[in-house]
Amino acid sequence: MSGELDTELSKGIYVNVGGSWFKAFSEWNSATGGTVTDVDNYNGTGQKWRVHTFTDSGTFTVTNAGKPFRVLVVGGGGGGNPSGQLDPGGIYIGTASGGGGGVYASDSELLGVEAFPVKVGKGGGNFGGGGRTTFLDVVANGGGGAISPRQGGSSGSVTKAGSQVWPSYKGANAPSHYTGGGAGSRGNHVGYAPGPGFPSDINGHDIGGKGYGAGGGYGAPGCGGGSASQKTNPGRDGIVIIAYQIG
Repeated sequence: MSGELDTELSKGIYVNVGGSWFKAFSEWNSATGGTVTDVDNYNGTGQKWRVHTFTDSGTFTVTNAGKPFRVLVVGGGGGGNPSGQLDPGGIYIGTASGGGGGVYASDSELLGVEAFPVKVGKGGGNFGGGGRTTFLDVVANGGGGAISPRQGGSSGSVTKAGSQVWPSYKGANAPSHYTGGGAGSRGNHVGYAPGPGFPSDINGHDIGGKGYGAGGGYGAPGCGGGSASQKTNPGRDGIVIIAYQIG
């Protein structure tokens, strides 16, 4: 009998709730929480995926967990320095930028059927450090604020289960009146320019640009604030994104 039951379960059993039919057993993951988006042809694979995006703190509740989850955790970006001056060429000088928030990424996170708290770190104000973002046993620390008009902020480190999995990088210390770029989540400043972030297609498309948690002046979540083209700019808030296949 057990073999027959297993066969029937593999075909799918449906239950009627309030006049609507729902599949009682499914091989796909399912969960609630955050802003939910279903993506057809996920990254050109022909598969359908569900993406949960947390731009604020909340709870990710897993109701079925038959397969691994993709996870991205990004700390808040550090704030830039607002005291620069505009030169004749239209470029702000002495406006060191903040460091990018730390970034953790996994394509094969195994989760149980339970509720998981999500805490999203905010971006730092002028000279201020970004807030840490936490999910599961991951802590993505916020990027450091600009240290001076010439010294860019450091990037946030990342720990998992208490052990460091990604270091913090130092921001640029520019000579004279030039602008020091903040470090990115994936590397030091390049010359005096901000460092790179982490490119990810977890949303179903490549984010492009410098990626999540880049040094100052870029638009993705977790990026540090400020750049040579902006007199002042706070760091970007962090983010948590979870994705899984549903078809």
